[in-house]
Amino acid sequence: MIHDIIREAIRNSDENGDRDERRAMSLPAQAADLHDRVSDLEKVKFKAVFDAMLDVLLDTDAAYFLNKMQLEGRKHRLLDPVHAIRFALSVYDGLDFLKCWNEGDWRGCTEWTTWKDYP
Repeated sequence: MIHDIIREAIRNSDENGDRDERRAMSLPAQAADLHDRVSDLEKVKFKAVFDAMLDVLLDTDAAYFLNKMQLEGRKHRLLDPVHAIRFALSVYDGLDFLKCWNEGDWRGCTEWTTWKDYP
């Protein structure tokens, strides 16, 4: 339910022309803005809003999400080199994937549709 509320709030923000302004904010600032602005989220703990927002961003725009995480120095399993190597070894064209991953071409990495869900 919280994911659906956040997904809808982000969609509305983008449709209202606030996408660039929102994306200029840090990830915690984006979550705080959602927490304060969306009445259905007022009673939800900030950490839950933040975690759900990260899930939604990864699901809807992985390239933006991973670039933002990397720029803010945050950790995520998809940014972990060991995870990338393990995934690359599990697919036929793993070297092509590793080239994309190594260059930070997250949009290119998402062409391997199973990458985001790889354990």
